[in-house]
Amino acid sequence: MTVADVNQATRALLNLNTYFEDSRHWKEVWTSDIVKDTWRELWLADDMPNAQPPSEWFRTELPTLSHFDTALELWYRYLFIFSIPIPDKIPHVFQASHHSVSASYGIVCKLKRNCTLQIWDHAISWRETNLYLSSAMCTLPPFIRNSLLGLMKLTSCLILHHADQILPCADFFNPGWEVEIGSSKGQLTHRNVFRRKVDPIVNGITDMQKFSPVTEIKTKKPTVTMLSHVWFAKDIKTALLAADIITNEWGFKDYQLDIYGALNKSPVYSSECQEILACKGLGQQVAMRGTADPAKVLADTWLFLNSSVSEGLPLALGEAALTGAPVVCTDVGASLRVLTDPDDGKRYSEVVAPNDAYGLARAQINLLGMLDEWAQYADDAPGVAAPILPHKPTPKDVEIITRRMYEKSEYRRKLGMMARNIVQKSFGGDRYLREHEQMLWIGKAYYEMLGIDKRIIPPKTPTRMLSLRSRVARQQQEVEATYSEVFDPQMEMMLHPRPWANQRHSGASSFSSFYMDESARSSTYSLPTWEHDRSGMRTPDSSIRYANSEEDGSPPLVTRPPRTHSRTQDGRPVSPSPSAKGKRPVHPAYRNSGSNSGSNNSSARSSYCAPQTDTRRDLLVVRQNVPGYDSARSSTRIRSHLSEMETIEYDDFGGRL
Repeated sequence: MTVADVNQATRALLNLNTYFEDSRHWKEVWTSDIVKDTWRELWLADDMPNAQPPSEWFRTELPTLSHFDTALELWYRYLFIFSIPIPDKIPHVFQASHHSVSASYGIVCKLKRNCTLQIWDHAISWRETNLYLSSAMCTLPPFIRNSLLGLMKLTSCLILHHADQILPCADFFNPGWEVEIGSSKGQLTHRNVFRRKVDPIVNGITDMQKFSPVTEIKTKKPTVTMLSHVWFAKDIKTALLAADIITNEWGFKDYQLDIYGALNKSPVYSSECQEILACKGLGQQVAMRGTADPAKVLADTWLFLNSSVSEGLPLALGEAALTGAPVVCTDVGASLRVLTDPDDGKRYSEVVAPNDAYGLARAQINLLGMLDEWAQYADDAPGVAAPILPHKPTPKDVEIITRRMYEKSEYRRKLGMMARNIVQKSFGGDRYLREHEQMLWIGKAYYEMLGIDKRIIPPKTPTRMLSLRSRVARQQQEVEATYSEVFDPQMEMMLHPRPWANQRHSGASSFSSFYMDESARSSTYSLPTWEHDRSGMRTPDSSIRYANSEEDGSPPLVTRPPRTHSRTQDGRPVSPSPSAKGKRPVHPAYRNSGSNSGSNNSSARSSYCAPQTDTRRDLLVVRQNVPGYDSARSSTRIRSHLSEMETIEYDDFGGRL
């Protein structure tokens, strides 16, 4: 993806919102025959740039008419938010909690209302989209899935590219995804440049008092608890296979796995888990208990288990650690960040690879029995070696390890309390709320830094400009007067003055006349937006008085700029001053003024010598006399004469010019 592609897609979103902001019906337009025909023609076009022609598609990707209609219906449902007109006044900061399709409405708000766009990412939507629309989980035809993936990939890149601040919920793993998506793998901008606007706000647990340490575990049997929805991303099946290894293959009968979570989030996946329980004979050791109160559930657990294959920043691990329960989890997302001390890098929980049933089973037994690396926290007697879990434990090994599970319960809780201290240090609710509040203020300060709220809409009447000029000058005086009242003198010395107008770019306009600006105004910055408005040109017949004035009195008169050439009484231009340097082309209206004069002006003709004709000046005069001739890039200015030119000579300041 190139910058041109980003600009084209951005204009398409703006035009889509503008087209429907009046009274057009969203569904009637999208379901019309002309839209359907155009939709099909675009997909079947062989000359579409930067796209694979349909002749090279796989046979399974070839669509039918029904596939075309279904994909179009999904598109206009996902893009429905663009049918909502943008209010005239919106908050200074537009913040979205994801970077999916609906969040792209913030791009339109930013470009039309000049607000600050913040993306407060709770998850990587593009990563999750690829997971949900994969052939393993989605039953839609390949063409429909590919069309949705294309839309979501485009909007994800646009949102992160246009965002002013990106606030991931974790400072590990997720920022790398955002940099790759927003910079289009370094094609739109350098990765290091894009990384400057990524500022993580690590999630926090707002109510830590709710998860107090458990003084006494109510269950008498070693119990492992899972708190997660029953669906693909949580990989409940791997946890069930690990339970099968522990109970059936290794022979640990004192083992109980309780799975708490909504069973209706993915009914198909839930039924498949029930089939695994039945075919493996795990009905006595594993139970799927539905939803429950986390605080009450964690009071009954010996060990907390998380077997996810995709995570952002799983705060459920932190909530379990606050109760003093040891944690076993997979190394996905920022799970390692939750359980690791940021100061010394120590960790008091088991972290294993995802999709590894044997690794998950071994980690549970090691932590329940305080084996392997956790034996140092078990306070064994001198000369007594901790048992080791072999690859194929014998019944005697199982008996020894099971007895150790009950004996080391106190030390296992102490190990869990060490993890509690890490969570309290890194995920406090006060820190989280304060950081998020600061980022909102930063967004508002960014808005004020650009001076967007002080920009004035271009006027539609010529006389309105005079009122706007006086108002801008008056507002500048008021702001300068209030600075000394708001800021202390030391802070005022630290402030850097900001220009009140946009910078002038070389490609912004091409002008046909040169003139000297007023000495009080810098030539580095252009005039306000309403100074370039053609509707604000003052004509000889226009009046400086107007009806809709905001002041009682009339505004001050605006003096015309001095003419470069003056006239004599007979209509001829006067010879330029000897002190003036450079060429001064004659105004076309004055060129032939002497040809119609009488003989009484012979003395004037003898004292004035007409300048030599310049072919380039004649070409300029011919172009300007052609009706309708106007440069596409030229901008009309009130104080300039379009056919006059004055060159200025600059001194050589130390050889720098």
